[in-house]
Amino acid sequence: MMIGGADSFNLLVPKCNDAYEEYMEARKKHALPKTSLTTVTATDQGTCSEWGINNLMSTVADHYQAGQALFFANTGTLTKKMTNQDDYVKESRFQLYAHNSMQHEFFTGDPLEKNAGTGVFGRMLDVLRLNGYHTSANAVTGYGGKMLTGDQLHNFPVTTVGTVPPKELNMSPTIANLYDVVKELNGKGEPGNSFLSETWSSRVATALFEHEQMVIISNDDRFEVKDYPEGYDVQLGLQFQAVAEYMMVSCF
Repeated sequence: MMIGGADSFNLLVPKCNDAYEEYMEARKKHALPKTSLTTVTATDQGTCSEWGINNLMSTVADHYQAGQALFFANTGTLTKKMTNQDDYVKESRFQLYAHNSMQHEFFTGDPLEKNAGTGVFGRMLDVLRLNGYHTSANAVTGYGGKMLTGDQLHNFPVTTVGTVPPKELNMSPTIANLYDVVKELNGKGEPGNSFLSETWSSRVATALFEHEQMVIISNDDRFEVKDYPEGYDVQLGLQFQAVAEYMMVSCF
């Protein structure tokens, strides 16, 4: 399994001799030496019983060894049963082996588009919330928001967690107190207003309020993880840190 961007972060690596040699050949300069891997024993051993988890993700290895984590390796999506002997170009409803296409299918979990525009986790959250559970959908820097999007009928929000602190809005105003004017215009509605205009104003007012709150929180040292360890990748490390700090705010 690999996570990350163009460089692809090696997370799960087979350590059995033949499989490891094949991995080394495929990954070349990006391959990890066995000394950089925490050894774990696969639950479903198959052709290889010994695997390695990147030492930078030692917490994941600990959870796996304790039976609290699972790996889904070599997973994919099909709209019908096929083998490599079939003409998948004609038989498939989407482009197999294309990174962007498979990423879309992974996020939506809906190859037949029975509920187009929704994500697999978003539909799960819909069911949980409709059954009385308190849920929260949070995407780091917007990435993965598609996966968290639920049915439009319920309109449950997806919150974007940024890796950089929010800035004050309207830092160079052309009208005095413009920020207050916008909030007043989008405040309490009046009888006769259209549904669309009221929905727009409600969303604007909510966004402004949430932004103000996040600016206050970002300036509060109590919600800063100062000793967060630096990972292999600056951007991925910032995303994990943003999640950790957001969890602190949510639990406060």
